[in-house]
Amino acid sequence: AWLASLGCSKEQYEEIEKKQIAFNEAQKGKLSRTTMNLIAGQIPKEDAHRATISSAKNLQELGYSKEDIISTLAQARQLTRTDETWEESVEKTARVVNWVLKEWNQSEWRD
Repeated sequence: AWLASLGCSKEQYEEIEKKQIAFNEAQKGKLSRTTMNLIAGQIPKEDAHRATISSAKNLQELGYSKEDIISTLAQARQLTRTDETWEESVEKTARVVNWVLKEWNQSEWRD
């Protein structure tokens, strides 16, 4: 009822909330510059894959869930890959994130 009184859907509210969390993290200096630039759509398309890998590591270190990492980075992907559907962006981002999380959990990466 509260959201309806604001003229806002649950999905819109959750999106605003995620952006506010990202902003708060950035204010604390926790998000890397690469992650902030990727989320803002300021990474060139040719550098986006490498930035996605780096950002997935950064977000994992901050305690983001796998689903939140995929959602956040898929949204960023949509800014540079306007020819992709949302589903394609999520699928391609999930492949990268799954690889990063698998590799990052190996002890030699953490040492």
